[in-house]
Amino acid sequence: MSLFRFSALAVACLLAAAPVFAEELKMTDKLHRQLIDTDPAYKAADALLERSWQLAKKRLPAATFKSLLAEQRNWVSMGRNASANELAASMPAAAAFTQATLNQADEVAELVSAPVHPRITGEYLSPDAKKPVAFKVLMNADDRAVSIRMDVGSGDELASCWYRSAPKPGRGWILMQRDENDEPSLTASTPSTGGGSDGFRILFTQGEAHIEAGTTQKLCDKALSFSGDYPQK
Repeated sequence: MSLFRFSALAVACLLAAAPVFAEELKMTDKLHRQLIDTDPAYKAADALLERSWQLAKKRLPAATFKSLLAEQRNWVSMGRNASANELAASMPAAAAFTQATLNQADEVAELVSAPVHPRITGEYLSPDAKKPVAFKVLMNADDRAVSIRMDVGSGDELASCWYRSAPKPGRGWILMQRDENDEPSLTASTPSTGGGSDGFRILFTQGEAHIEAGTTQKLCDKALSFSGDYPQK
């Protein structure tokens, strides 16, 4: 069975069913470079897809990864354009390519991700002494949203803050947004009041959490580049 939803037949059907636009969207090398240079959201999505591929190569059997590469070539040649054209019915072209890339990053990430389950709860710590970040992962008992308490620095310089996911996040990359509640409830639904650009994506695999911060360069109001791999203690 195909590792992705976009088999050659599925792509053909999608292209046939997609709305007709005055100009069909088509990704080219030139457009890709232009979006990377001018659109931070697209650049972050492209980085997320690249990170997904790095994790897939590291964690999947060689034969499975080889099959995945064939699926990826199919997505690059047909699936990305088909997805973007479908999405363009409700958003601008650049946003459509961004969302198509995010969807593909999730497709790849789902192959290596651990399910959102109590086993992901616990403490995670950066192995990099230059990146003083530790965090504790908790789960809401009612809506199974993920809450994370981030700790940056140590001693008198320690800063802490909370991030929260949407209820019942699926496998793959989970979007975490700043929760302005200092101690969010873990037994009742308490939607995040944060948002905007102050967020990041996290992927749980066996014994590790992987953070991709995208354009976010602050954590708990401290300037910090915190994308990386965090082993579970």
